[in-house]
Amino acid sequence: MIIFFIIALIMFSCGASANRVDEVMLADGGIYRYHVTSVLPSKEDSKESEDDYEVNIVRKYGGQNLFDGDLATAWVEGSEGPGFGEAVFIAVPDDIRIFNIFPGYGKTGSVWKKNNRIKKIRISLFSGISPEGYITEIDHVYIMYPLGISAEIDLRDEFALQTVVLPFSEEDVAARSREAVLRSEAEHGKAVSYAGTVAKIEILEVYKGEKFDDTCISEIFFNGAFTAVNKTLYSGIETVYVKSGDDGTVLIDTKDKKGIVVMEDRSAVFQIAEISADKVWASMIKMPAAAGEGRVETEYLLMNIPEGRIMNGDVLKTNGIQLFSFTFLTADGRLYLDHGNGKIILY
Repeated sequence: MIIFFIIALIMFSCGASANRVDEVMLADGGIYRYHVTSVLPSKEDSKESEDDYEVNIVRKYGGQNLFDGDLATAWVEGSEGPGFGEAVFIAVPDDIRIFNIFPGYGKTGSVWKKNNRIKKIRISLFSGISPEGYITEIDHVYIMYPLGISAEIDLRDEFALQTVVLPFSEEDVAARSREAVLRSEAEHGKAVSYAGTVAKIEILEVYKGEKFDDTCISEIFFNGAFTAVNKTLYSGIETVYVKSGDDGTVLIDTKDKKGIVVMEDRSAVFQIAEISADKVWASMIKMPAAAGEGRVETEYLLMNIPEGRIMNGDVLKTNGIQLFSFTFLTADGRLYLDHGNGKIILY
């Protein structure tokens, strides 16, 4: 799988912030809270209701598929026609800088061609605000205040993850968000218990599918998170290790096969520093096999074990972070990559 890096054709808007819009319920998608405006019904769904809450529960083609790291699943909008104007709202990092998307249904190349793929989207930023005491019985509801910041992005018709550097200023977003908090406090006469940045990703144009008129997105993530969207080559991972007597060869054992060569470099010496508890990620150290005089150059490598592939370049493209050294950290039930200057959620 290729990760395709894009500096998109972007139309940037920084007009004055508009008034508040309707309340939006953000469901728990694991790594992000989200809301989708529609979902294609499936006979496999336990409920077919299209009310504001149930459209965001776990369904075959629901919005939770956008954040599961699996190209074989997708959010499929449920409107008539190609879904122009349909959207997903996502609670995003306040320092939103990089947007990653796999447009289309990535289950197979054939399925991808049969369904519509995103051609152009608009990303608009809001401040999602919950005043003190503003609660519901079923989920988190936020009042959405537009920040007057948006970008229109053209995507290529490629079976690939596409990465877009956004033209948003962190300082501008922060300043406009503070203004939104003040407006909320003035409107409700009470303090704000929660305020965060929410991105609305709206479908503007599509590449037409060969068979279906439904528009699909398989994956979305922003800086601060990383998913390996390639196909899994190895399942049932038991361990990854350096070959005994040959420090330049890295092997993995699965339940079905032992000693699978995933890396080989006669000019290098590898060390396995750490393996994540789920056996998906490994941190490795690479050094020259023939060390000369002076300082020995050491590389820290992030391996996705099921793919048998080093992910440092992918992290740089999708997060703008060059990994010099890092450790794994587990907190709140999530695995983080602590790279010294911050953390990236791995999933």
